Amino acid sequence: MSRSREFVVFSLVSAFSAVALTLWQTLLPLYLDDLGFAAWQIGVGVSLTFNLTFLLAFPSGYLVDRLGWRRSAFLALLLSLAAPLALMFVKSFEEFLLVPVLAGLSSALFTQSSVKVLVRSGTKRRGLFYSSYILLSNIGRIAASYISGFIALLYSYQVLYTCSALSVIPAIWLLTRGFKGSG
Repeated sequence: MSRSREFVVFSLVSAFSAVALTLWQTLLPLYLDDLGFAAWQIGVGVSLTFNLTFLLAFPSGYLVDRLGWRRSAFLALLLSLAAPLALMFVKSFEEFLLVPVLAGLSSALFTQSSVKVLVRSGTKRRGLFYSSYILLSNIGRIAASYISGFIALLYSYQVLYTCSALSVIPAIWLLTRGFKGSG
């Protein structure tokens, strides 16, 4: 597989990963409120969910260097799948604390993997490749933000979290099948 095609496939995988995380993160404060969490717990929980990625950047970079970008991206997808499933069983703030760690590590691993793929992609079109990656990821985030409210309104948070977990499956398929024969 050519390096440019490799990066395009990785960008699509990233878009699905962004959908999976954004589906449940968009309505997280409302869900935590429904669970009866105190205002400070909601604030801390949401802050951890959105900011732990940055704190986990260094260990994630180390993991990507040790495991390779494909294994790291696969691990990130598994964590993206686990976070909404874990959220379905949360009853207390202490139980919830696992969810931001899963989401943060997933995002950090994906970001670090994207850097590896970008560097491997070649020197001529890195700017175009990176902007394509960002565009596809953000289209996934925007679509998921809109869709999440409708799913929760029409069905339930549990259905929303199930949809979030299921949206990882195409990304796993692309990651495992889309790179057959690539170096």
